[in-house]
Amino acid sequence: MDIELARKKWRGHVDGAKSRGLGYLTFQQYILKLAEAGIEPSMVGLRRGMYNLARFTDRGDYTPSSCRFITVEENQAEQAKNGGLAAKIAKLRGRTKESHKSVASQAEKLRGRTKFSHPGIAVATQKTAAKLKGRTKENDAGRRAAADKTAIEFAFIDPLGIRHTGRNMTEFAQRNGLTSSGLARLRSGYLKTYHGWTLG
Repeated sequence: MDIELARKKWRGHVDGAKSRGLGYLTFQQYILKLAEAGIEPSMVGLRRGMYNLARFTDRGDYTPSSCRFITVEENQAEQAKNGGLAAKIAKLRGRTKESHKSVASQAEKLRGRTKFSHPGIAVATQKTAAKLKGRTKENDAGRRAAADKTAIEFAFIDPLGIRHTGRNMTEFAQRNGLTSSGLARLRSGYLKTYHGWTLG
């Protein structure tokens, strides 16, 4: 077992319990709970299929007899069944940094953070940039959907009298040796004609 990672996950458990005014497990008790569940610290998290330390009734402190590790999905189902999710939402609703110290503390902690001052943000920025690099609507479904959603419908008549319709003026302009800004002015009525093209 990765003890350092286990200690990091345990600290997360402690911080979460403290923020809700609850008692928490000691590190040794936390380790035993991991062993009972037969899982590694890397399997503890908030994503689907990972594990959470959950109380049987979603009430009271965390003690060796009141909690165990279950999957995120099981924990969410139990919270809903026990009414804990509704209570949690009601408790958090309307919290601001003016009304709650924990929110103010978090806001203060994050204020002024940039990729230049905090390594974590720099790493996240680099990962995001690497993930997005090279993505175009031709090779990525998300970009394709976004481009289709924002595309503008048009109808133009070329100098030979042929009518053209479509949904992407930028591509259309490139294919016909025109500029999208010129076609946009034609479409908006600012121009009556553009290089012999007119509104269709």
